[in-house]
Amino acid sequence: MDNSCKLNKINDIQLLKDRIYQNIKSSIIELHLYPGEQLTEQRLADELGVSKSPIREALQRLEQNGLVHMVPYKGCYVSKLEKEECREVFQTREALELFCIDQKMDSYTEQDIRDFEALMNIAVDEFNRGNESFAYNTHLSFHRMIIDKMENRLIQSIYSNIQDRMKRYVSYVVKYTPNRVRLSSEQHILLMKAIQRKDREGAMKELKHHLMTVLKDFLTAEEIIEGKKTEIWVKS
Repeated sequence: MDNSCKLNKINDIQLLKDRIYQNIKSSIIELHLYPGEQLTEQRLADELGVSKSPIREALQRLEQNGLVHMVPYKGCYVSKLEKEECREVFQTREALELFCIDQKMDSYTEQDIRDFEALMNIAVDEFNRGNESFAYNTHLSFHRMIIDKMENRLIQSIYSNIQDRMKRYVSYVVKYTPNRVRLSSEQHILLMKAIQRKDREGAMKELKHHLMTVLKDFLTAEEIIEGKKTEIWVKS
């Protein structure tokens, strides 16, 4: 086998590993694999049609990201959703996003504002079509753009480190809070208007209010469900 064939084989193996990792990660974030559920290598390998080796590597990567945890002599489990972690995640993203707006907004170019508008228009169009899942994912992209416009690699790295966990809590809020996507759409429109005006204080106020209400909705949903003493995570 020549070097080019060896290189192609290595690339194919890495692509497979990445695909398996992304597949399992998406299932956790979107709550198809529920918090506390045990994950067995053989079951996942059978479902995805691969050997156990890339599954094992994917689970190790997911543990590093805090989405699964290994219990000695018992196995691997999807990490549970915790109120305190949710607070910490939202406090961290709030601090980062507010800092980026405070430091960068005055230097937003016309193209920067058009970039925000393009995402906002997509979110509104998808929501109006009834595609709430796509709409709220676009909302998350809007927040990510706030970070990326800062062009600070360390901030981007820190934000990326919490992003997957953040998405899982947002998925929970959307799943168990009626009208959350509609309310988020309305709040993002107000934030967008402040950005268009380059109203830094107004944008920070709208952003902080939005994140506070999403966190509050998570905590409220948790309390309601716990009060009913029902099993949250039941496979459909």
